[in-house]
Amino acid sequence: MVDKDSRLMRKNKRSGYEQCYNAQAVVDAEGAQLVLGARITQSASDSNELDKDVRAVPESVGKVERVLADSGYINKKQVEDLQSDDIDVYMATGAESKRCRRKYDYRPEKAAKGEARAVKAQWLKRMKAKLETETGRALYARRKQTVEPVFGIIKQCMGFRQFLLRGVEKVAGEWRLVTMAYNFKRLWNLKMATE
Repeated sequence: MVDKDSRLMRKNKRSGYEQCYNAQAVVDAEGAQLVLGARITQSASDSNELDKDVRAVPESVGKVERVLADSGYINKKQVEDLQSDDIDVYMATGAESKRCRRKYDYRPEKAAKGEARAVKAQWLKRMKAKLETETGRALYARRKQTVEPVFGIIKQCMGFRQFLLRGVEKVAGEWRLVTMAYNFKRLWNLKMATE
């Protein structure tokens, strides 16, 4: 039986389509690595989700001052809306390099399938220049160390790979429970590390 609220999505261009939801998480990049906001969307693309994700962080947590996002969230209006609220946005302007060279890899480099697309929009050129500064590189490097491990821990360590409930409201509640369980696990680990 197919969940009528779910949508056809795929992880990337090489994978097949599946009935899914898009789970979003806002993670603290200042060291705690706690999920501060969690929501579900029926959109396969993240490009219209950045503003909603940032607004999902409760006011009791404090004001969001800085956002680190990958290129999937590129949306001029969303970035401008956040910047108008004095939120500093650092966003990749293109796909990050997927190939990392192993220390003892003597195989010849594979030829690139094509050149990366040139950034044309002025706001993206400014964002790219911002990311190329020393501060921008240091801040953006945190994204890989904060958000990506959270999803890895939830999938691999906690074993959560699919929603068991049906309907967008129930799935959203399930995702909030999963992220809450992750936060409890993280808080326990932080407590044990200080003892």
